[in-house]
Formats: sequence, structure tokens, C-alpha cells
Amino acid sequence: MRRRRYLAGLSTALGVAFVGCTDDGTERSDPNEAYRNAFRTTLTDEGITIRRFEVREGVVALEYAPAEATEASVEESVRTAGGAYYDRIYGGWDVDRLEAEVFVDGSLVATWHMESRWVRQHRDGDISRDELGEKIQATVKRHDE
Repeated sequence: MRRRRYLAGLSTALGVAFVGCTDDGTERSDPNEAYRNAFRTTLTDEGITIRRFEVREGVVALEYAPAEATEASVEESVRTAGGAYYDRIYGGWDVDRLEAEVFVDGSLVATWHMESRWVRQHRDGDISRDELGEKIQATVKRHDE
């Protein structure tokens, strides 16, 4: 896969609206389990392959492969995972940060993260959708061979 330029236009791509809630009406003894499951399901429903997923001390660690081995699919996976994380935080998931590693054909191609406080800032009207996208884009690091 040609890995160059998959980050081009990412701030525009991340400027999509992140809205939603995770309340499916079921009761669970561990509310964070419901958020973890909903996050995982959203990603897999969009064709993302989860390599590793764990939550430890408020940090969501995610390693995944996008649906396809293309630059566009890598970009889309950031939007999808970012949106899924946003929705869970907006709905009440009690974590501080998402740290993501993106793999294509077994190779690490990018890392990025998202802070829960950014979701709260956006929800409260302190930052715009575009500013949220810029914050996420600023964390993206390419990993070339």
C-alpha cells in the first residue's frame, strides 16, 4: 500500500459531526462494560479489525486494521473510531483518553489519540467541530517503513 498522503485532508475529514448516545435500554452491573462493548461493535460493524482492545486506568488502548489497505480506508477508520469514542464519552463512558495504533498488512502505519476532555469541550460549546478535528489531526503520527 502506498502510505503517503493518507493524512492529507484529515482535518476536513474529521470535521464531521460526532453525535449520539449509547443507551440501549439494558441494565448491566458494570456500565463501562456496555460502553466497551458498544465501542467494539461499532468498529467491527464498520469493517475494522480489532487486533488489541483494552481499558486500563482510564486509557483505552486500541490496535486495529482498517477495512481496506488503502489511504482512504485509514482516514475513514480514524473518523469511525473517533466518532465511536465521541459517542461513548458523550453517553457517559468514564475514561480519559483513546490511544490508537493503525496497522496495514501487519505493519504499523499511524498512531493517534483523542482526549475525553475534548469531547466535553465540544459538547459544552467551548470548541467547534472543526477545532475538535484539528486537535485529533494534530496527534496523528505517520509510521513509514
